[in-house]
Amino acid sequence: MLFLGLVIINTAISTLQEIHSKRVIDKLAVISSTKIRVIRDSIEQEIGINEVVLDDIAIFEAGNQIVNDCILQEGEIEVNESCITGESDSILKKKGDMILSGSYVVSGKCIRKSRTYRRRKLYLQNFKRSKIRKRS
Repeated sequence: MLFLGLVIINTAISTLQEIHSKRVIDKLAVISSTKIRVIRDSIEQEIGINEVVLDDIAIFEAGNQIVNDCILQEGEIEVNESCITGESDSILKKKGDMILSGSYVVSGKCIRKSRTYRRRKLYLQNFKRSKIRKRS
């Protein structure tokens, strides 16, 4: 009987510890979620990466992750694209250069405006229109 009691107490304690640790991890995930600084309606805001929309003007500094493909509009940055290309060296990006999603800013500061999603959207709209025209 004593052994059975110890097993039940041990199971209850381990279950409570797992529930507590899960709650702590969930809180830490919210705190450490990636944020991005954007300018919307002439107001600088800090938003989550899931809230980025077309034509957001984003500000990137050292340590930021690039959240979507974009074209550099202003400034110069060094970008680490090793996750994407396997290249271990940082790459200098200047105005007009393409910045790939998933890369990290090593140094510098820049402003960019997302263009790739809009182009894809326009391409899809034109593609749908051309299909509609062919059918009629």
